[in-house]
Formats: sequence, C-alpha cells, structure tokens
Amino acid sequence: MMTTVGRWLAEELPWLTWLPDAERHECVRELLAHLMAGADTGELLPFARALTSWRSTAVIWSDPQLARDLHGPFPGDGPDVPRPPAQVGQGVKRVRPQ
Repeated sequence: MMTTVGRWLAEELPWLTWLPDAERHECVRELLAHLMAGADTGELLPFARALTSWRSTAVIWSDPQLARDLHGPFPGDGPDVPRPPAQVGQGVKRVRPQ
C-alpha cells in the first residue's frame, strides 16, 4: 500500500508507469528514503543519483525488446575460468619499509 507521499511522488514522476509493479514500489521506497535522509542532512546528491538511475531503468523497461536483450543470456557468457596460479617473483613487487 502506498502512502500519500508515495502517491504524490508517483504523480510527479510519470515515468514510474514504465516500471513493473514490484520495481515501482521499490523505487518509491528508495527515493522516499533518500529524500527523507536528504531533508535531515541537507545532502540531496544520493537522492539525485537514485532518481537518475531509476529513470534510466524505467526507460529501459519502456522498450520491451531492450528489456529482453538486457536480461541476457549474453554472447560470451560461459563457464567460470579459474584464476591462474601466481608465479613467484612475477607481478608482485614488495616494498620494504625504510
């Protein structure tokens, strides 16, 4: 259930309609949390970053083909490759305290 502030936020950000329901609710919760923290501290940069990120996510969801493409699988996805063993004396430089 959305709060009055959540409904107001949804009205002010019409692109929220492009998000699936679960993501829309998560977006509103996250934005409200950042907004409340920003109101308390005066620091609104986290809110601005989250707003930009969620708007970009909504734009992707607005294009069904793009949303499908970004869900993968991606060419080149394959099995994990183990890290090669480190060889003594290569790639590691030791610094001695003076």
